[in-house]
Amino acid sequence: DESPLPLVEVEVRRPLTVAGIVDPARPLDADAERLLVAVVLQGRPADAVADRLGHHSAGECLRATGEALATLVDRHGGPTAERERERYD
Repeated sequence: DESPLPLVEVEVRRPLTVAGIVDPARPLDADAERLLVAVVLQGRPADAVADRLGHHSAGECLRATGEALATLVDRHGGPTAERERERYD
């Protein structure tokens, strides 16, 4: 089974999440922000976050986390992130 978070290295997830949350342009909706705070910044288990935020499963929760991170990579990632993303598209 492929990781739902393939594009963003673990050590980049936290600063990227913070950048997205403090970005005045608000690239994420409130649900995506809550999801990233719970999973990435607080390190809560995906199954617990899924229950709390209304996702059907831990896998769905992680896929939504990956989608939110991909949005932030597109916005804040620059040329290196673009090249890396092309590998997965």
